[in-house]
Amino acid sequence: MATDQIAQKGDVLCAVYMLCDTSESMDGEPIRELNSLLSELVDKIQLEGKRGQDLRLGVISFNSAPKVELELQKLTAESTIPELTAAGTTRLELAIDKLAEVVESDYGKIKTAGAKAARPVVFVITDGVPTDADGYPLQDHSVWEDALERLWNVGQVAVPRIYAFGFGNADESVLRKLTSDRGVAVDAVKMATGADTANEIARIFPYLFRTIIAGADAVSNADGDVPDLGPALLSVFSPPSDSVDLSAW
Repeated sequence: MATDQIAQKGDVLCAVYMLCDTSESMDGEPIRELNSLLSELVDKIQLEGKRGQDLRLGVISFNSAPKVELELQKLTAESTIPELTAAGTTRLELAIDKLAEVVESDYGKIKTAGAKAARPVVFVITDGVPTDADGYPLQDHSVWEDALERLWNVGQVAVPRIYAFGFGNADESVLRKLTSDRGVAVDAVKMATGADTANEIARIFPYLFRTIIAGADAVSNADGDVPDLGPALLSVFSPPSDSVDLSAW
């Protein structure tokens, strides 16, 4: 993607990446619900005026291999996310490596454009545990932990804040390690308890949207400076799920 499609000189941005599990266990209603809600998310961000203009959104799917579904970009009426399909295993380490590659490249383009960006924000959506190439749960967690270490070394400005939504068979301990900031734990994991995966996906998106908008607000109100998004994001993400009205966006 051309640099000017990400940023222009003087821009101050909030870059958001969606890292979506599309393994075989997501097949059927869960992947249909995810596709519908991603499309709705794009539409709603475009309705947010200046806050929407300060956001940049990228989408990466992962199963047996990661794939950039939507390059980081300012959303327009032409912005669409290809329909995701569910198949394969849950190769978390490959997803993290791809994320590191993409973030490093995007932040290089932002710098080249003469723009500035807060640390990127990543939302992980997953219903399973990390697996090997044959689909068996990983016994050696250093495989994906090593990838996480590489992500932490992409450069101080580009090291992402990671927030995770887990449901189904997702392992909370894995997600808490994934979302810690160089080992400093924060309340950045939401674990769904319902058995209906599609319904749990539907419930998290209003939460996710409000968290994204909190980051955009912080950027919009920063008067040209690069804000620390952490307090704004956690003020929305940290409260218990049942304390937030998730019935509507």
